[in-house]
Amino acid sequence: MSFEIKFVSHGRKAECQPDPNYPNGMVADVSRDAAIKCSTDLPYPAECIGVWLVKCKTCNRTVAVTAAGRADDTKAVIINCNKRVNFP
Repeated sequence: MSFEIKFVSHGRKAECQPDPNYPNGMVADVSRDAAIKCSTDLPYPAECIGVWLVKCKTCNRTVAVTAAGRADDTKAVIINCNKRVNFP
């Protein structure tokens, strides 16, 4: 799978402390336990507060993942496939 990844900066720095439960970032699983899914790494950590727009070039599914430019930012995302699957 290949992805188009774009960061939309909000131009601010985080004011609160990162979540200590995720000192090395987190993985956002938005696949809803789908049978067909894919994943990609995100640039980590983000430069500041903003949103990652992640688009799968295979199925055109797009997800938005928020970021704060901290240690607890999302470092990878798992998404469900938008392709229709034909079953025999």
